[in-house]
Amino acid sequence: MELISVVLENKKKVPKQTRNKIDKLVEKFLQDLEDDIHEMLCCNNDDPDDYCGLDSSRDTVAEVETAIRLFPDVLSRNSQRNFYDNDDPVERVVYYLHPIQCLSSNLLRISLMTCSFIPVLARLAIEFGTFERHLRGGLLNQNFKWVTVLEDLVYGMGGGSQEHKKLADNTCLELMKELKESGLLVKEDILRYELLRKSFVQDYSHFAKFRFLVEWDLAALMQPNHHKHVILHFAATSIQAFRVVFEAGIRYFPKKKGISILFSKDEDDDTPFQDACNNHGREKVVKIIEDTLTYYHSDTPLNIADTLLSAAVDDDIHLDCVYFLLRRQPDVLQKMLSAKAETAKATATADGDEDNNSKVIRKRKRKS
Repeated sequence: MELISVVLENKKKVPKQTRNKIDKLVEKFLQDLEDDIHEMLCCNNDDPDDYCGLDSSRDTVAEVETAIRLFPDVLSRNSQRNFYDNDDPVERVVYYLHPIQCLSSNLLRISLMTCSFIPVLARLAIEFGTFERHLRGGLLNQNFKWVTVLEDLVYGMGGGSQEHKKLADNTCLELMKELKESGLLVKEDILRYELLRKSFVQDYSHFAKFRFLVEWDLAALMQPNHHKHVILHFAATSIQAFRVVFEAGIRYFPKKKGISILFSKDEDDDTPFQDACNNHGREKVVKIIEDTLTYYHSDTPLNIADTLLSAAVDDDIHLDCVYFLLRRQPDVLQKMLSAKAETAKATATADGDEDNNSKVIRKRKRKS
């Protein structure tokens, strides 16, 4: 390094040919270094013998930030990728990704090595104005499958053993928390990009991301999409996901919505309860529902009467909800009628007392 410094300091003192050579070497050095940094950010080769990318167990966020600040243009440079369709392995599709997309685009172990650097790339891209403002530093850039980097994180990394999947899920959860703290993940994203549904798409029993998002936006648990699907419709494909999502509904909406959401109709009039029974059998589904209701009933009594009335008049709730509640608590109608009669009697008594009081007052006025 001392020798290089001496050469550069004495550049004007050497012959013209040497000066020109120094200029070319410096230019080549800078270009090669920029290319190498770009390749490092974009490498997602899953061959360990041919991997030349970032490694979170070796590289630090500060080191990556320093490299990018030297060559900020690498954030906007595309990297070419080839995609082969499973149905036609010969047909090749060429697509291009930015570095921030490459850090999350591989669904195997490489993503765990690189995805932790996503926040720093997004932050620097915003600082340098690399992308349009609404793209949030590239987090909302879409790949060839119209999936954003943010959605990639919520989907999870997939692949490998159950232990690997859980590790990937926890890693993504920590990144989501970091993005939330920095304002790069906002509450409105949960509904806009259907993040609740995407948080449990992987077929394994770990729902940390789902719980994190639900606690942030409880309303998203009950909000239907443009096809009138609620989250429980999607969860019906997995018995474990169905259990977790239904438990969340009962936990946060125990009075009425938590039960009625089981029978929320989509645009084809199908309900989560019907879908779950078709996929897993009625007996197994009913057991999950009963176990959940029994568990949460000890903390918050379920309002069966109000739920029954709501289901009976709501066109978006299937009548199966009414039948389900009546079978579960056959005397609910009798109790409702008794309560109504008691209310009417109390009202009549109150009206009688009021009339008697009025008579007494009128007598006193006449005497006066």
